[in-house]
Amino acid sequence: MNTFHASIGAIAFLAASAVHASAGVTNESLSLQVSDAASGDFFGAAVAIDGDFLIAGARADDDFGSSSGSATVFRRTAPGVWVQEQKLTASDASGSDQFGWAVDIDGDLAVVNARRDDVGGTNSGSVYIFRRSAMGVWSQVDKIGASDPAQNDEFGSSVSISNGTVIVGASNNDDDGSNSGAVYFFAEESPDDWTQLAKVTAPDAAGGDEFGFGVSIDGDVAAVGAPYSGGFFGSVYIYRQTMPGVWSFEEEVTTPDARSFGEFGFSVSVSGDTLIVGAPSDDEKDIQSGVAYIFTKGMTGWEQAALFTPMNPQSGMFFGESVNIDGGTAVAGGRGGAVGMIMEESPPMSGMWFNLTDIQGSDGDGGSSFGDSVSVSNGTVAAGAPLADNSNSVPSGVAHVFSAPAACVGDCDGSGTVDFNDLIAMLFEFGNSTEACDADNSGTIDFNDLITTLFLFGPC
Repeated sequence: MNTFHASIGAIAFLAASAVHASAGVTNESLSLQVSDAASGDFFGAAVAIDGDFLIAGARADDDFGSSSGSATVFRRTAPGVWVQEQKLTASDASGSDQFGWAVDIDGDLAVVNARRDDVGGTNSGSVYIFRRSAMGVWSQVDKIGASDPAQNDEFGSSVSISNGTVIVGASNNDDDGSNSGAVYFFAEESPDDWTQLAKVTAPDAAGGDEFGFGVSIDGDVAAVGAPYSGGFFGSVYIYRQTMPGVWSFEEEVTTPDARSFGEFGFSVSVSGDTLIVGAPSDDEKDIQSGVAYIFTKGMTGWEQAALFTPMNPQSGMFFGESVNIDGGTAVAGGRGGAVGMIMEESPPMSGMWFNLTDIQGSDGDGGSSFGDSVSVSNGTVAAGAPLADNSNSVPSGVAHVFSAPAACVGDCDGSGTVDFNDLIAMLFEFGNSTEACDADNSGTIDFNDLITTLFLFGPC
């Protein structure tokens, strides 16, 4: 599974190549809200989806005191039909804990943080683990914390779970200087009992790095963001499980395109050998318009495959504050805008990625914080809008659900089949930027598009 770190803004579905505007706009298939919504809950400020289950955090829910927080699980019962299954709260909830700041879900397990829980000192933080029974009931089975809790560490500022292993960021940990950061790994060593396997800090740790600001785990690989390391250029650290319970440093991922104070590593998500990294304060297209990068693991290590900027970039969009990836589809969010994009790898495993459609929420402009959180699983995408009005006109927040349309790369004439007619159409568009014919997504129709289309001959 992949993780999310709370942010604000618009979203984009990505899947590694160059940025390219899409032909149409897709609205959400439905919007989810909680049955007991209240103004200012910030429902949807954190979302995660896995298969037929979606969890959304509401860190400012006041059930057990101001900003005690909650999270709600939804279940898909039929195509396009989602029902609220259960609302989750901490067994020891109290005001200001902000339970639900970050969430993740993997099968019948869900993790929810309370970054300002005071269990080990003021704002030391904790994480709660829930399990779904065969009867469909979610129960808290464990509460985990750092082996060395300290005031203001905010253990749980980011969380991720995969195959029962939980990774937790504590970006304000001071082991190597103020806010140098640390990350903890936990595994279920006995039923419903998670044990700390390891605590790691960056090999070149320094004060202010905020290592652990974003975390993600998928199987035996984990990614950790440190957006203020290296003179504020930022970096991402890759760890790999080399034997059961042993997580070893593999590589530090950086990019020559990074800018100082661009916050590269603010958000991270890994799926197999593909990594997406957000740099929301990057000035690639405008002041703090933001960037999202795709990396793939090659023969010599992790290599940059693509750089994405938001559609219609503007100052202060902060694109890349939230990212997520699942196989051949990725998603990124950035505040200040209300429209995103979907891209997909086609053919699968080809390394070629194409824009399918732009997306937007029905809540309108960026004032809803559409895309404050994003998640993707098997082509279904969730996007939070925590400042949006629900159906009762209460500004409690909503979570939008989208279905990614099927891609048909090279189908220049829209016939549903890639054939010689598409090659002819490309010849007529040669040198232009007609999107439907731009098979390699370069922005110009050229010989590479002809060659790419030849390899894709056949029905879509």
